[in-house]
Parts: sequence; C-alpha cells; structure tokens
Amino acid sequence: MMHATTHSPRPTTTEQDNTMDFSLTLNGTIDPTGADPDGPPMTEAELRENLESAVLKMMGEGLITRATSGALERYEPEVKIASNTDTKNINFTMTLTGTIDPTGAASGGSPMTRAELRLNLERAILVVMGDGLITRATSGTLERYEPQVMIANPSQRTAEITSIDQIRDGDEATSFALDGLVHDAASEMASNANNGGAREQVEFLRTLAGWDDDAIIKAFNDASEEG
Repeated sequence: MMHATTHSPRPTTTEQDNTMDFSLTLNGTIDPTGADPDGPPMTEAELRENLESAVLKMMGEGLITRATSGALERYEPEVKIASNTDTKNINFTMTLTGTIDPTGAASGGSPMTRAELRLNLERAILVVMGDGLITRATSGTLERYEPQVMIANPSQRTAEITSIDQIRDGDEATSFALDGLVHDAASEMASNANNGGAREQVEFLRTLAGWDDDAIIKAFNDASEEG
C-alpha cells in the first residue's frame, strides 16, 4: 500500500504561506480483456498495483517539479476501483494531492509558477499514458481516461467557514478544497449505479447526469459500435 509523505511542517495561517497545493485526478475505464480476449482478464489487484507504480514513477523521476526551483513538500495518493457487473469493465479514480514549495529546491532561483506546475502535472499524465503504465503486460486496455488538474494557494483562504454561502461563493482555493469531496461523492454514486445493474444505471444517467432518453440511446449505440 502507498503512504502519504510529508517532508516538513506546514506554516500556520498566521505565517506567510507561498506554497501551492495541487490535486491531480485521473478517472478511467479498463476493458480487462481488450488486448487479448483469450488471455486472463486484468484484475482489480493488477490495476491497483499499476496505478500505485505510476505514482511512484511520477515521484521518482521528479515529473512534478522537473527543472524548476520547486520542491515537493507533501503528497498523498489515493486509488479507488469499482467493477461494472454488466460490462465487466473496471472503473478507476486515481487522485494525487500534494504541496509544492516554489523555491524549496533553490532559494535563490525564480519561484516555480502555477503555470509550470500545471504543465508538469499534465505532462506527467502523458508520460503515464504513453508508457502504458496503467495496463502494462496484462490483457487489459485503457478504454477511457479523463485527467483534471487543480492548483490553489492555501494562504488565499485562512478564515474558518461558518456558512454554506461562504463555500458556494468561494474563490479558486475554495473550489480546490471541494474538488475531492465532489469526486468522492460522484464516484460513490456512479459505483452504486454500476453495481445496481442496467435499471439503476439508466436512472443515474437520467436523474444525476441530466441525459434525456435520446442521448442515452445514442451514447449506448455509439459505445456498442466502438466495442
């Protein structure tokens, strides 16, 4: 199992805090026998191991900071996996949250910028995809993936939240804090729908995704033709 890594204590809200918090989320779907219909299906355990190895590659090769003055102060990986009982596909969500000290690697250099951090995170996903790190030497194929990057400075928001209006009308830092909550809630609802069979899945698409019947039929037929 992977564990969170913390290199140094974070400043309190009364100190100047120039660090950048980031969240990298990768949602995807695996066809366990897409590369070899006659071979042994890729398992959830293999997928989890591959996703955790992909995070270690990002860390070990310095893909988050690259040639900048930034230093990775903290990172916390999380992997969630759920099989679809109807399609036999495996859905996954890999989330990597962390904190960057913009001048931690070179105090006299130019601080790492948000734009550099965002570009590095997006490139890190391309490395993971290009090297086939999600499926590796299995019968599985990556059918779909959706990356999302969020960056915020924790010093933007120091006051305690006392009302829902403060959250709803919040800035980028507030949105960053909500990002994980929304993904967790959506992932749980999607997993419940997938585990409930076709009736629950259609109801999910209608009620929560806001799709009408024509959109569901078209998307289903398109997916069937691709398969």
